[in-house]
Amino acid sequence: MSMPLRKPEYAPPRRKLGKRVKKVRRIKKKKVVVKPDPIVVKFDTRRVRIPFRVIFTVVLIFAGGLGTAFSFAYLMDMRQQIDRQHIAIQQQRDENIAARAAFAQHLSIEEVTHIAQTRLGMGPADASQIVRINVPRQSYVVQSFEPPPRQPQGMWESAVWYIRFWLGV
Repeated sequence: MSMPLRKPEYAPPRRKLGKRVKKVRRIKKKKVVVKPDPIVVKFDTRRVRIPFRVIFTVVLIFAGGLGTAFSFAYLMDMRQQIDRQHIAIQQQRDENIAARAAFAQHLSIEEVTHIAQTRLGMGPADASQIVRINVPRQSYVVQSFEPPPRQPQGMWESAVWYIRFWLGV
């Protein structure tokens, strides 16, 4: 058995007969000397490094929580202001009703006609505006008593009651 021939790593080109070939310089490989590094102990921070996505998500959730808390506080403050205004409006209405009742006691027919003519621009009624109604003499006042509507007791009865009220049944 013969061993296969191995081609050398660098071989000069073969000569062809009749032609001169220039000499080829062979490049010598330099030996690389590896110097041992001094032993340096480093702490590997990659093991405890937190990904940016996690930090960003935590900051985003925190900011959202703060925003929600501040908007809730603002909403509660606005509701308190609205409640104060409702109380002030109700007090003014009560005072107006009391003032109207006090003025109504001191008004006479002449004062009412004067106010109607000056402020409202009203005048005496024409013959076409007067309508006569015949009322039986036995009773001039008709009293009616309608019992108050029964309030619902349970949740389902309340829902049905409100639906019937909305439909007008």
